[in-house]
Amino acid sequence: MKEVIKRKIKESPEQQIDYACFIELALYHRTEGYYMKPIQKIGKKGDFYTSSMVSDVFGSIMADVMADFIENEKLAPVICEIGAGDGRFASSVLQAIKQKNKLLYADLVYIIIEKSPYHKELLQKLPDEKVQLYDSFDKVLKDWPEFNGVIFSNELLDAMPVHVIENNGGKIAEVFISIDENGGLIEKTEVCENTAILEWMEKYGPRLSDGQRIEVPLVMTDWLNRVFNWLERGFVITIDYGYRKKEWEHPARMEGSLRGYYKHQLKHDPLYKPGNMDLTAHVHLEALIEIGNEAGLKTIGDIPQGDYLIKNGLWDYLQNVADSDPFSEAHKQNRAVRTLGSLNDFQVIVQQKE
Repeated sequence: MKEVIKRKIKESPEQQIDYACFIELALYHRTEGYYMKPIQKIGKKGDFYTSSMVSDVFGSIMADVMADFIENEKLAPVICEIGAGDGRFASSVLQAIKQKNKLLYADLVYIIIEKSPYHKELLQKLPDEKVQLYDSFDKVLKDWPEFNGVIFSNELLDAMPVHVIENNGGKIAEVFISIDENGGLIEKTEVCENTAILEWMEKYGPRLSDGQRIEVPLVMTDWLNRVFNWLERGFVITIDYGYRKKEWEHPARMEGSLRGYYKHQLKHDPLYKPGNMDLTAHVHLEALIEIGNEAGLKTIGDIPQGDYLIKNGLWDYLQNVADSDPFSEAHKQNRAVRTLGSLNDFQVIVQQKE
C-alpha cells in the first residue's frame, strides 16, 4: 500500500497529497485498501468491534424501531443499510421482522450498499428474496431514483476520508503527506488554499485554539447532501461517535481525532500501517444535524446509544436465570444486554423528512 501512496505523491506536481486522498487510498483502494482486502476486519480476529457483534438484541431492537416508523408514518416497506459489513445487523433485523411482523416482512425490501468485495461475498448469505445488494450509491439511484422508507448506518461516517488542518498563529494550514529523504511517509503543513475547507470551517466548524488540529469532513458533507436529497419521505438513523463544537474546543482535542486501529490497539499515527489498519475520525455531530436541517429534515432523536436502546426496550431482553452456569446462553445474553446499555460513547441521530 505504501508504494501505491508513494506513486500517487510522485504523480502530484507538488509532490504531496492531502489527508483525504491518503485515507481514500489506505481504506478504499480497489486492491490494497484496508476495507477492500479479503480479510476479517470486525470481531476478535479483526481490528474493531461494532454493536452488532455484541448481540443480535441490537438488531432486534432497531428492527422494532424501523418497523414502527414504517407503519406509523405509512412509509414504503423499504430499509436501506449503508455499509453493512459482514451482514450480522441486516440478518438480525430481517429475522426479527420475520418473527414479529409477518405482514410487513411479506412486502419488505432491504437495500444494502456495500463496496467491499469481501463483505459483499459474506452478504450473499442473506435471504435473496428480501435483499437487494449494491456496491455503490450511484447504482442504487438507477433503480431507486427517489427513496421512501428508512435509511440506516452504523459507524459509517467515521470511516469517510477527511482533510486535516491546523491553526498556526491564527492562520489555517492544511496537513499534507509527502516522502522524506529515506523514502518514508511524512506530514507537511502549508497555508490552506482550499476554499471548500475554509468555507466549511466558517459554516460548521468550531473555534480552534492556536496549534490545534482538526479534521474537516468534506466527503461526509457531500455524501450527506446526496442521501438527504435522495430521501423523499422517511427517516435517516445514524449511529456513530463524534463531538459537538464545545467538545472540539476542549483542550483535550488539541491533536484532533484521526487515528488508527490495528488488532484492537489504538494507533495515534495514521501513517503507521496504511492499508493494514482501520482509520477513523470523530463525526462533527452538529454539522450532521445542520446539513440535515438544510435539506429539509428535522432531528427527532439525538441521544447516546445505550440510552436509546434502553428507551426502546433493551431491558425487556434480560432473562430470569435459575442456572448458576455463568456460561449458559441466558447468562451470555444478559451480559450482552448490559453491555449494550452502557455503550454511550456512540450517538444515535434520527432525522425525518415528512
